[in-house]
Amino acid sequence: MKLHLVFYIIVIVCILGCTPSSLVTIQPTIWTSDTCDVETSLLQYPELLRERENLIRHYYKGNSKGSGVFEWAKRHQRLPTPLNSPVNVSPLCDTGGRMSVELFAYADDPSPVAIADLAAECKSLGCEVRVIRNDDTPAPEGVVQSDDAIVGWHPSLFGNRSARTAAERADWKAIGELQEREAVGACVVEVWNEPDQYNDVNELNELEDVYGPEYVALRKGSRVRWYIRLAAGRNVLSVELAEVVLRSMLKLRGGVFEDPQSGEFEIVSRNGGVA
Repeated sequence: MKLHLVFYIIVIVCILGCTPSSLVTIQPTIWTSDTCDVETSLLQYPELLRERENLIRHYYKGNSKGSGVFEWAKRHQRLPTPLNSPVNVSPLCDTGGRMSVELFAYADDPSPVAIADLAAECKSLGCEVRVIRNDDTPAPEGVVQSDDAIVGWHPSLFGNRSARTAAERADWKAIGELQEREAVGACVVEVWNEPDQYNDVNELNELEDVYGPEYVALRKGSRVRWYIRLAAGRNVLSVELAEVVLRSMLKLRGGVFEDPQSGEFEIVSRNGGVA
């Protein structure tokens, strides 16, 4: 009996491993692909699983926040829905399996953030950074402006000379090569100083179902939004850097950090405390 059971298990494994099937069932969802092996994709691209797990986790919480995340995600197509529908992962095979990422920070203090202060706070969170303006101009002084590019890396005993040199020269060719090696990350920050342009009434009504009235009240009271969007295909360090940059700004000004991918937000007080 045991031998028969082992034989059947081997047969099933061989079928799944050798057949170029375009359909793989992973409860409670189905993943499909037209251009790459799905089983391999799921192993190589854990972000697919994390994104699905986040959705499932919130949906099955059984509370208003969980269902709110699910409904809001469906309306805005932030995450694959519904839970039992096929999800085509073939486009992700060409981008390293990475989906775009959006991160937001809101504050009621709109005063510009000094580049020197930002660099100091980022360093305290584990990243050295340099600011590049207009694509080709290093900006070591002054204040952070909208559409500034921020390049960052982890400090090391060896000083990361290549990363520092590339960033300080605004050498995007060298920065790109370092990104491929996960030696540096890069992101562009947008600064929105007019709340009417980012606080859409209909969106806030929808988000109240997701985050609750406290979040909406803080959004309405904010006077500046810092926004970073990372396209599919960026490296892992760029995602880490984006969060470090926004959290550093909040340590300087206080406010709200929002990660729409997880459907969660944090209230960060000035000097870095989390409410």
